[in-house]
Amino acid sequence: MSVVYRLLKTPPEAIVRLLAHVALLKQEPGASFSLDENSPEPCTYSTGEQLCNSDMTYDITVSFKSNNPGLYEQWLVFDFDMRPVLLQKLKVKVRQQPSPNLLEEPPEDFGRPSQNLEHWHRGNRVIVPCMDKTEVQEELLKEYKPPQISLQYKSLDDSNTAMNHQNYKKKMHSFLYTEEQAEDQIVSRLNVRGTITLSVTLDDPQFGMKMAPLGELFCAVSVPYTLTPDSPEGWVLRRSVQSALIAPVSSDNKSHKVYEAIILRDATSENKMHLQLSKRCCSDLKLQSNETYEMEVQFHLNRLKFCEMHKAIDFLPDTERVLPDFRNCIVPVNEIEFPKVNAKQHAAIDFIVGDSDGRSVAPLLIYGPFGTGKTFTLATAAKELVRQPHTRVLICTLTNSSADLYIKDHFHPYVNSGHPEMKPLRIKANKQGVLVSSTDEITQKYCLLSKDGQFFLPPTKSALDHHRIVITTTAMARHFNDLKLSDGYFTHILIDEASQMLECEALMPLGLAGPVTRVVLAGDHMQMGPKLFSTDDDQHSNHSLLNRLFHFYQGCESSTALKSRIFFHENYRNTKEIVEFVSTHFYVGKSDAIKAVGNVPAHPNSHTLRFHHVRGESHLDSASMSWFNLDEVECVVEIVQNLLRDWPIAWGNHDQSSICVLSERCQVSMIRKELQKRFLGRVTVENISNVQGIYHENNSKIWSGIYSNRAL
Repeated sequence: MSVVYRLLKTPPEAIVRLLAHVALLKQEPGASFSLDENSPEPCTYSTGEQLCNSDMTYDITVSFKSNNPGLYEQWLVFDFDMRPVLLQKLKVKVRQQPSPNLLEEPPEDFGRPSQNLEHWHRGNRVIVPCMDKTEVQEELLKEYKPPQISLQYKSLDDSNTAMNHQNYKKKMHSFLYTEEQAEDQIVSRLNVRGTITLSVTLDDPQFGMKMAPLGELFCAVSVPYTLTPDSPEGWVLRRSVQSALIAPVSSDNKSHKVYEAIILRDATSENKMHLQLSKRCCSDLKLQSNETYEMEVQFHLNRLKFCEMHKAIDFLPDTERVLPDFRNCIVPVNEIEFPKVNAKQHAAIDFIVGDSDGRSVAPLLIYGPFGTGKTFTLATAAKELVRQPHTRVLICTLTNSSADLYIKDHFHPYVNSGHPEMKPLRIKANKQGVLVSSTDEITQKYCLLSKDGQFFLPPTKSALDHHRIVITTTAMARHFNDLKLSDGYFTHILIDEASQMLECEALMPLGLAGPVTRVVLAGDHMQMGPKLFSTDDDQHSNHSLLNRLFHFYQGCESSTALKSRIFFHENYRNTKEIVEFVSTHFYVGKSDAIKAVGNVPAHPNSHTLRFHHVRGESHLDSASMSWFNLDEVECVVEIVQNLLRDWPIAWGNHDQSSICVLSERCQVSMIRKELQKRFLGRVTVENISNVQGIYHENNSKIWSGIYSNRAL
């Protein structure tokens, strides 16, 4: 096959530039692209002069040949002897493979964007809610108003001023308001004005049939941006937006009422959302099914996450933990020997459990790549602390999966080996649509559960009093403030995954620290950091407490500051080849910065690190608004089958669960289903965001790097 491009001559008044070069830039194995269909060998370059017609137009023919099925891409470049060059992307699909849930092309008419109109908020509109909020949530929203009407918020002109004890809280509040404004601006791009049609039913092949509750109605809203999670609008919508505000378009603008409407998550497509209008909205506005109305729709952030972080800032008793004064700090002393730990791990445990003679101790910073034993060290220190009198340890992580692994891998085996005093308490939150049964049975034994075992119970003072070790997430730790715990109730607060969370999130457990509470922050600065929209990508990590304190300690000319940060560099989890590759390309650029010391056996008949190029195309799943690639799924299954077929003796017994497959959202579901069809359901398949740096006893890891080809 071939395709012909014609470049027309420019109008007389334009500056004339002759085509100097034409080239095909990509080399695609298994396919042949050529600028000369008659040439026996592929031609990937031509001068413009060779392609020029007598009337100063250019005909460029690109031919294609392939006997192998798959998706092939090519980049055709036109160089007019100036920069930038023109680029035309070509795509050829040799075999059309039907894929489920493919979306139609986005509608051409999105409605009229209204982000330039007046932004609705409590200060200029009467908002009629439809989603219930608790009394505590309402109080938070009143206390911390949106940045548009908050008297607290002033964009800092002294942003270059060094952080100190006097301006710390002000800077933290200002950062949150700035980030909220940035996210709100992204959400406001989805605002539209236009004609909507109301109905009592929704019937769509993508999500089936829905019936509106009595007195309520549905409407569809087309938006002018893509809602996939790889776009800023889609990401913020999925994480931070639950509802929209809707009101009739009024020329006299007398009405100041706007009505909250629920976004139907499972009825959202790439460029369209469905809203459920409340009974109050339909009644007040006298809306009828199958009628059309001119409406304005504005999407608003769920502000509670920002309000909770503002509260954490104000709840912080002092700023000594976040800006330690090393003139008044010492390094704790410990004389107990701990077997089975390396020198760096021993130094960290000494710092955590050692005696400080009642003097101030700065937070200990533990830096280290994956597999270097950060979690193992914190768990070992917690066990040792329980042996000491009058201690109580709070362990916080960012994610539930990491908190659960503390139970399964570190405390449950130890408790069962004859140490009931080490039994931790696991505090978990109930999540809408997530059953308790989704938590593994071992972890459930350590949780506060209702009598019927159907939901998790909130923490109580009595429950905390009966346990020396409490494990939860930083988000759940804020609820401990409501229990009126005594000053310094927790003698030690250990925060894992600290480089992945915002500093304000780390403040939630730090608000529980007393004057002598010892604090530890552990993390890996190369893990995926917090997602932000108010700063450049390379500045995101600077907004984690661990990273900021690391640089703060570096700037202090103090031996105490030097000894209060420890870098773990010995990897126990991976083969030497993997460790050297990661060390060289992702950390400090040296192959020996991280050392492989675990003697992990490699596969004797296969490369330790392999990259598979898969032919195929990414498609969007409308239910989860995420991407999947069926050809990649098939490749992953084949790799798993080959691993189990050629299982090395050094890896022990055949164990499906020791193979871990990582991917993203819909691709995870697709891989699980396909593995189950092949009786490989015990293979571990997880979202990559859930397992960053988490320790798994896996002989092999497979990463399915699904991507959106539209985003490239």
